[in-house]
Amino acid sequence: MHTGTSGGPLVRGSSPAGLLGVAFLGRNLVVGGAERVFLHYVGSAYAVRPVVVLRRREGGLLADLAPDIPVYDLKYRDPVREARYGPHDDAITVPDPPTGFTLRSLIELVQESRRLRRVVRSTGCTVVSSFLMRAHIIALLTKRFLLPDLCVVVNVHNHTSESEPHLYPTRTDRFLLRWVVRHLFPVADRIVVVAESLAEDLVLSFGIDRQSITVVHNPIHLAGIRDAAQADAPELAAIEGRPLIVAVGRLARVKGFDLLVEAMKGFSDADPTQLVIVGDGPERAELTALAERLGVAHRVHFLGMQSNPWKFMSRATLLALPSRTEAFPNVIGEALALGVPVVAADCTAGIREYLDDGRCGVLVEPNDVEALERGLARLLDDSTLREDLGIRGRKRMERLDLPHVVRRYEDTLRSAAGLAPLTGARPAPPPSSSPAE
Repeated sequence: MHTGTSGGPLVRGSSPAGLLGVAFLGRNLVVGGAERVFLHYVGSAYAVRPVVVLRRREGGLLADLAPDIPVYDLKYRDPVREARYGPHDDAITVPDPPTGFTLRSLIELVQESRRLRRVVRSTGCTVVSSFLMRAHIIALLTKRFLLPDLCVVVNVHNHTSESEPHLYPTRTDRFLLRWVVRHLFPVADRIVVVAESLAEDLVLSFGIDRQSITVVHNPIHLAGIRDAAQADAPELAAIEGRPLIVAVGRLARVKGFDLLVEAMKGFSDADPTQLVIVGDGPERAELTALAERLGVAHRVHFLGMQSNPWKFMSRATLLALPSRTEAFPNVIGEALALGVPVVAADCTAGIREYLDDGRCGVLVEPNDVEALERGLARLLDDSTLREDLGIRGRKRMERLDLPHVVRRYEDTLRSAAGLAPLTGARPAPPPSSSPAE
């Protein structure tokens, strides 16, 4: 059985013959929330035949792909000739590329659209399902100018107007982003968003037709996560038994980890509470220096990128999400699935939606260190509240379990292509085993 880092095995079960061919298009498979969702849809495919197409064949999550799934790399002039099958454990992990637009990056997008056309024709795929903005642009350019009969379904993971100042730093970048959303997104056959608030943003801020948008929440592989969470965590041996705040994510300003480190300054010297941050990114050195400067380095532990973050989350007293903007973050669902209470910055409607307006977690003012500190202290001091939130969270996650969401997404893909939903029972995900370390 093939196991990996995205919460359990990703070997596909047997599927009916003659399925709809879908090219799942992404930037790479470096660890991230959208990339994990991408893998869930590819690895659990039942009503479609998946093909993986990446702008760059890079990232540790490639090891999670089953060996019978082809991977096409758009950096090659002839991606079909350079197609790869598993094993995929030799790919390097690279830092996130710059988010802004340059003349060179725009030329690359046009070139990659031509290469995507070649992959689509070679594989017989009639649908492209794209993840994250640059992949959307490639897919939509391909449909608009090269293959008008191609069915394109874009999967939107960012609250576009709220994430814009964080992800697109210059006025030119933001102008181009708005142009793409207003003029290219309507070319798509279907726009899938991961939260209702993202649909409202596209309609109100960019004039997108609401009838073209479908909400499909991110899937959470409940059994896989809970099984992976049972693995030993020797990294925590030195702080075992102490109250534990865990935060998971990319170390970038948008995630607000600087606010969390600053909040630890409010704990007294006698307080045994520890903070564990799982993840890596461009701000790691700055965050480490901040902890030293504030005198809290003895209680802030940076564990870097981990293939199994759930073994740390399951041992947490609470999970903290101090982000400056989010859409519908997987880490909340993963914590709720494990019965771990959450303190989150109320930075977007997607956070409120996930936490059921505070009934499944503690919401605090965003970008506010003192509010974050009060929220952490409230949950650390109230065991009854932690228990109640844990119970509510587990129950809430049942409707987002992997098989249910994958079926809805595949039905959306088939509907966009003019096909009826595939009827009949579907196999459950295979029993999971702990991810390889």
